[in-house]
Amino acid sequence: MTFKKIQEPANPFESVLRTTCGNCPAGCGLKVFLKGGKVTDIFGDEEHPINKGSLCPKGLLSYFHLNNPSRLTQPRIRESLQKPFRAVNWQEAIEFTAGKLRQVVEEKGKDSVVIFGSETDPFDYLAGATGFASRFKTSFTPDRFFPRSWGENGLIRKMFGVPAAQLQTNTPRDWCNSRCILLYCCDPATSDPITFGPILDARDRGAVLLTIDTKGSVTSSKATMSLRVRPGSQSVLLNGILRLLISREFVDADFISEWTEDFQSLKSQVEPYTPEKISQLCGIASTELERFVEYLGKSPVQVIAGDWSSRKFLSDADLCGCAAISCLKGSIGIPGGGVNFLGVSPFSSMRQANDKNGEVADISLERLMVDRAGYISSLFWYGNPRAALTGGKYSREALDKVPLIVHLSSYHNETCEHAHVSIPMSSWLEYDGLLATNNGRAIQCHKKVVDPPGQCRSPLEFWMELAGAIGLSLFGEGEEANGNAKIYDSLLRHNPLTGAITFAGLDPNAEVPGGILWPCTDPSQLQFESSRFVKGTTRGLNILFQRNRDYLDSGRRFPTPSGKVCFPMFASGDAAGLGTGSVRNLPLMLTTGVRVDYVEEYAGSRPGDDFGTEQFVKINPMLAKSLGIKKDDALVIAGAAGQVNARACISDDVAPDVLFLAQGPVPETEYSGPMSLFDLPAEGNTPECFARVTVFKTGSDREATTKKIAELLAS
Repeated sequence: MTFKKIQEPANPFESVLRTTCGNCPAGCGLKVFLKGGKVTDIFGDEEHPINKGSLCPKGLLSYFHLNNPSRLTQPRIRESLQKPFRAVNWQEAIEFTAGKLRQVVEEKGKDSVVIFGSETDPFDYLAGATGFASRFKTSFTPDRFFPRSWGENGLIRKMFGVPAAQLQTNTPRDWCNSRCILLYCCDPATSDPITFGPILDARDRGAVLLTIDTKGSVTSSKATMSLRVRPGSQSVLLNGILRLLISREFVDADFISEWTEDFQSLKSQVEPYTPEKISQLCGIASTELERFVEYLGKSPVQVIAGDWSSRKFLSDADLCGCAAISCLKGSIGIPGGGVNFLGVSPFSSMRQANDKNGEVADISLERLMVDRAGYISSLFWYGNPRAALTGGKYSREALDKVPLIVHLSSYHNETCEHAHVSIPMSSWLEYDGLLATNNGRAIQCHKKVVDPPGQCRSPLEFWMELAGAIGLSLFGEGEEANGNAKIYDSLLRHNPLTGAITFAGLDPNAEVPGGILWPCTDPSQLQFESSRFVKGTTRGLNILFQRNRDYLDSGRRFPTPSGKVCFPMFASGDAAGLGTGSVRNLPLMLTTGVRVDYVEEYAGSRPGDDFGTEQFVKINPMLAKSLGIKKDDALVIAGAAGQVNARACISDDVAPDVLFLAQGPVPETEYSGPMSLFDLPAEGNTPECFARVTVFKTGSDREATTKKIAELLAS
């Protein structure tokens, strides 16, 4: 018998449409209640296999976004940043953009056109932008700004034959089978609460829940055991865990012998990382490490790593270390096991080979702007990426010198302050589209339930119309003429991981909600899952790399040259400089992250508004007491690359030698960016996940306070 949640909307309605939430990679099903063409209520879909009728606050915010008076509903343009925006119609905005684009390209060439992208951008934006960049022939496509370790050329691909951006061996529907779950540098209880549901289900069934992170979190508070390590030392800790698993013989010798190669190389690599060395470098007791490994050693393990806010900081050493733990335990291809990176997508294959070696060359936008001053002739981007740029004032000054900046967003925000063209975007509730980045390896779709206000349109429409204005066709004239559904079908059909999926087959109003699990290349793979725990609710293969089952058409269990998992040499460094006693002028370590209690797209704030504009920094109670810092005191966090003002938040989530600075919009007059304290990354790398800083109360003596901090930590 199946019990369903009783759903009785408080407001009257005439019809109900199913769709899928587009606010995070969880992929929750929604039921939207309508009357007179307007939304009267939004509930979670009780028949959806992910959320089963539940809905988190981010999903509920969609209701308020639709009628937010702060939404942009008309395109705006201006000749220069010194002039105010003026409202125009859609066609005028496209013609203005196309004209300026032709002008700057004549002066600086097509490769001066930069199309920025983040893996959390809507699929429509990334697909349209990638197609536009390819046909326009600029090498600065969205994928170049994705973290390399999640791309096709990282060590995970050499290890499994599958890039990290596509590696999720066991979906959440299988997590209930787990006996031991390790969460690495992610906080799904905060970032994607629905994704955390199956993890809690497994824990309540008796599974051991372990976490590793640099700070305390909601997720770690629910864990059986949690290790909080010094920022920057996470991958070093993984080496110590691997060494103990091997030395204690907590490994699956049969799996290692039959299905892996280069195990001896891995064993030699981790041999120097003794518990004593890990204690020194990572700031945890060796007895705690040994107890942690005891939990790991008792059963197969499922490793879950990264989320939409933390994955950009995960290196190859992090990812390979996580995968190696699962492999040593023989947990690949079995129920309740595996290695699962959150926010995976089958469309990471859209990444183009755009450097001289035929590989994807990643680059930092900040480094491109600052080191190659005047190089960029035009910049296209979506949402509010400026709020997270590194480089502080240097990046902002460089932005103001770009001749053409086109900004696609629903609201006026910091990014818009630098734009010449502002294009209003439709909500995912206002057009049909694909959802291709997911925590559950599912391709889903969101359906149009209401008309967009004013002249709001989808990102895909913008790219197609801009391409048409300069004489290009993104997807072929026949496909574009037949609407977006034909374009989605074409993209699915030509993708090597989704060839058997059609856009119509994803419609939750016509099919069973939940989408289709990929890889799916043959109609036979569209069958419903049938297992001991799950029956008839998920279409597709739930567990990858099962024994006696080849991966796609590779003819091998693992699509590597040998058909086995290869343990590559992944440098994790020696965590040099992490000790607090060696750096007296900058004795603290700063980490940064997303303000999960703030959703800019739906709050609709802009520079100068009061809502959610003030930054805060978490500081350990012991350190705060020693420095006389109280809650809400005005602090200055200073590093080698700049300083940031923030209010004090006293919290034992962070260690005494660590600060946590939340990202979030701040007034233009004070803005320097929470990431501005991080040195600009070298070309081809992502920023480090920590920076050396000091902290002092506004108006107090920096040198005296810094000296006191160093003495406290040394003692």
